[in-house]
Amino acid sequence: MGLFKTKSIMKIFILLFVFLSFISCKNKNDSVSEIDWGKYPQVNLSLPKTLEIVGDELPCDANLNVIGDTCAFLKPTFLQTGEVHLYKLRNDTLIKIKEIIRKGNGPLDGGNQGIEILTLDDGGIVIGASGYKPKTFHLSADNRSFIKDLQMWELNEIPTKVFVNKFLPIDRSRYLIQVTGDIPSLLAYYELGDTAFTYIPFPYPDDKYSDFTRTMAYSGIMKKRPFKEQYLYHTVGGKYLFTFTLNKSKEMDNINYIYNQPKEYNLQKDGIGLGNMTDETPIHSYVYCTQNYIYVCSSDFTWLDFMNDNINDRNGGNDAWFYNKIHVFDWEGNPIKTYCLDQYVSSFVIDNNDSFLYGNVIDGNTDNVSIVKYSLYQ
Repeated sequence: MGLFKTKSIMKIFILLFVFLSFISCKNKNDSVSEIDWGKYPQVNLSLPKTLEIVGDELPCDANLNVIGDTCAFLKPTFLQTGEVHLYKLRNDTLIKIKEIIRKGNGPLDGGNQGIEILTLDDGGIVIGASGYKPKTFHLSADNRSFIKDLQMWELNEIPTKVFVNKFLPIDRSRYLIQVTGDIPSLLAYYELGDTAFTYIPFPYPDDKYSDFTRTMAYSGIMKKRPFKEQYLYHTVGGKYLFTFTLNKSKEMDNINYIYNQPKEYNLQKDGIGLGNMTDETPIHSYVYCTQNYIYVCSSDFTWLDFMNDNINDRNGGNDAWFYNKIHVFDWEGNPIKTYCLDQYVSSFVIDNNDSFLYGNVIDGNTDNVSIVKYSLYQ
């Protein structure tokens, strides 16, 4: 009788612990989209240096990718023309060297979809060309001096029958891949030489969409923490951002939500196609990661604001994807501080030492594009 009573009490305590843990996790996830940034330091950044650009003028949607401390790639992002240009970053000057990837279907072309430039922890570089015939170009750290010669890059074609949206190299041979299709998850693991993807169960926030629709609705950006196998995922639109690791079974572990407000869509009549986002869905965000920090720009504007065309007057004369506030988190998801810029940037990168911010800005009067450099030591 005493044993039965003891077991019953233990069962009650276990159930109570599980319930309290659930409530704790739920409250944490529900509250992460409502951070009171007034409690954390605010750092004002002003009077940045403007980089001198030697070579072609930049398109309005150029994006800067710093590779190490000496090389930079610029590629169009919104127009998706699939061109990659190589510049030399020398002090505060960008010097055009050559175009190294062009749009096309040749063996050394980038294909007809998006192109990403990614760095490996060992100093190598990977260029991923997505689409139905995805491929990667890899340049080892030892061959960095041959960066201008695509013949020195190793070409790998990825065998798949689904559409590949994004690549994220874990190392030279292992990748996380984001896909679209009638499949149970939008993330997959792939190792060079494999004949199929290993799908990673994705923590979808709801089950109101079909498998195919969910891979579109929650498509986003993947990042890797430099020198660690910890990852970040955030959707394009909404405020849905979390970090995670992978276990030996290729399942997510240690999921930590930084924001938990996913974007929502109105479905088309067929129940599959996506219509407009719902009125209150935040419309854009931008994220950059270093070994120490996660830098997040989240738009305060909703889809309704966008449809009513009343954003520019409330955003310094800029479109919604320009920001002048950057929130900083550590990799455990803890808020650290906010950087307030005196100019609006559409994209930015941070150097490896968290010392400088390079931002892409546009002159509202002339539409001229420039890259500015802020010191983060102010």
